[in-house]
Amino acid sequence: MKGFFLLFRTDAEGRIGFGAECVGAEAAMETAHFLSAIDPFSQLAQDPLAQLAQSYKSVSLPAGAVIIKQGRPVQQVGIIQSGSAKITVVDHVGDEYVCGRLGPGDLVFDAAVLSGTVASASVIVLSPAICFMQPYNGFIETIEAHPPLKHFFYHNAALGIRWGYEFFSGRHTDAVVVNMRHPAFIRKAIEYIDDNYHHPITLEMVAKATAMSKFHFSRLFKQHMGVSFKRYLNRKRIKAAKQLISQSGYNVTEASFAVGFNDASYFSRVFREEEGSSPKWFLLHH
Repeated sequence: MKGFFLLFRTDAEGRIGFGAECVGAEAAMETAHFLSAIDPFSQLAQDPLAQLAQSYKSVSLPAGAVIIKQGRPVQQVGIIQSGSAKITVVDHVGDEYVCGRLGPGDLVFDAAVLSGTVASASVIVLSPAICFMQPYNGFIETIEAHPPLKHFFYHNAALGIRWGYEFFSGRHTDAVVVNMRHPAFIRKAIEYIDDNYHHPITLEMVAKATAMSKFHFSRLFKQHMGVSFKRYLNRKRIKAAKQLISQSGYNVTEASFAVGFNDASYFSRVFREEEGSSPKWFLLHH
């Protein structure tokens, strides 16, 4: 098998162009090993997975590189191996919203790749990243050849359409949505929480990161975000715990500690308050 490493170049808008360089079988083996730990690729047998790995190319990307551009056709999809990216949406009056962050193991994908339309959001590299990328036509061939992958991506595309409807109708409450017109300290606080929620962090620590007193920060955070710092942090952790339970096979206790709770009983109480059911019920039904 032969693998490839892609050398990036960016145009004036930060969009990515590629030049491929063959690096041998080791790269394809590394890609297959990485994919085997990620849904939905973990559902494939070893031989199909090894064959699929040959169609992915390792790409090194600088901060600011645009992987997917809102309003443009989707040229490639992939998976982040290291580094991070943000998902942004620009509304009809030009306001930009940060709708989420992607990290190692997260898929870089837009439903537009299935419909042949333009992307509904942008994916922009935050910290220098290495991604396994696949061109549009290769992706379509891949999912047609592997029914489990086709089901997964079409199902998630449907969820994405629902998310978009709820976001623009103001009904979406589960995502981290930060208006770029928010004060800089709010954006900095959200970034700090996103990077550290799985560690023991406190109001004092986040306030210090924004160079504010904890009392002033607490008041302004609730004013701008609509919830207290503690409630926001708990929601972030519960969302992450749900992903670990449903997608990574964690049990309730493992998930609670992995997302920053140091007391499983407290985690269960917060989970029930936020979700209306116990984490054990969620585990049994996912």
